[in-house]
Amino acid sequence: MEQQQLEQQQQQQQQQEPDFQGQQQQQQQQQNPTHFLCTTATAGHAQRRRRMESLVMEQQQQQQQQQQLEQEQQQQQQLEQQQQQQQQWEQQQQQQQQWEQ
Repeated sequence: MEQQQLEQQQQQQQQQEPDFQGQQQQQQQQQNPTHFLCTTATAGHAQRRRRMESLVMEQQQQQQQQQQLEQEQQQQQQLEQQQQQQQQWEQQQQQQQQWEQ
């Protein structure tokens, strides 16, 4: 549930940001053409960095999911072992009863 919300927020941010940057660049281009080149370079750099950050976030989320899965599998295995032990114990009890008879 939380992860879906996070992803939606990220997507919304990514959709909003390019529009905002586009507006900024248009304003600066009208004021000063040479300055425009500098800002597009830095804006591109910021976008790349942001993309990297969101990628890292996604990787971390995937790792967390993987860990959860592994934990669930381990719990499942433990449960199965407990069940087997329970069965063995019951069999022993039955054998004892037969022996006593």
